[in-house]
Amino acid sequence: MPAGDAIETTDYSDYRAVSGTMQPFEMKLSSGGEGLRDHAGRHRRQSPDR
Repeated sequence: MPAGDAIETTDYSDYRAVSGTMQPFEMKLSSGGEGLRDHAGRHRRQSPDR
């Protein structure tokens, strides 16, 4: 992605419930007229180390 004065945006969509919270399964990054889209097949929550 270009750097400098370009405006970068991140859009999240396709929210689904995962362990009681809504998580985005799709993310679109845009900067300087270029874009990247990523779609997650699944989310897993990890418990913090105790």
